[in-house]
Amino acid sequence: MAHATISAPLGARTGSHRAKQVAVALAWAGVVGLAVLFVLKYVFFYYRHYDPVSFDPYWPRRGWLFLHISAGTLALLTGPLQFWTGLGQRNLTFHRWTGRLYLVAVGAGIIGAVGLSATTTFEWGAVNGI
Repeated sequence: MAHATISAPLGARTGSHRAKQVAVALAWAGVVGLAVLFVLKYVFFYYRHYDPVSFDPYWPRRGWLFLHISAGTLALLTGPLQFWTGLGQRNLTFHRWTGRLYLVAVGAGIIGAVGLSATTTFEWGAVNGI
């Protein structure tokens, strides 16, 4: 018996597993942080400055714009909850309802985007997202 091996007990975590957990947590913190910064910088502007000057070409279509940015904000903030595995395992009902809310928000955001593009006064490149 020249080679003896000792295995870790079942359920024991190794150092590399902990490092992976920290890396995943930092990555998700970065994604959520970027989403929050985006909302603070670009979305709240339209809620704070509700006038024709701030909206410029979007003023006649502000209903579509508000539908798009409100639903998109909701999707940005509820989306990461769907990828949090601990939430789905611990509280399945909450996970399912936030998933439904996410899907409704994405659908409403798409409807707002299509409404904006269908009523645009810009050239074809802006309509097609180029």
